[in-house]
Amino acid sequence: LDLSVGRDGVRRLWASNESSGRNTATAQKLPDYVLPMTYDMGFPLKLMEKDIRLFAAFGESQDIPLLLGDVVSNLVGYARSQRGSDADMTEVYRFFEDQMERQ
Repeated sequence: LDLSVGRDGVRRLWASNESSGRNTATAQKLPDYVLPMTYDMGFPLKLMEKDIRLFAAFGESQDIPLLLGDVVSNLVGYARSQRGSDADMTEVYRFFEDQMERQ
């Protein structure tokens, strides 16, 4: 979103990492694989989708509502169908960028 409105993505990541927003996406995935547009972290979308489905199924089996579980699962599944099963999991970011451009 920052890049689409002309903001510096690197500065945004720095701000997130210096505050409570630090996580593996802001510390590793975005700066190492998304901002340089290499999209090559080494973990395929098909496995990401499988892990999300297993997580959602476990929550359901324990009667724990995962309010966004189905939403995330569906979005990753759609990204996989558009990018391919063997596409890198960081391709999900490019999928979202493409969706924003279509708006």
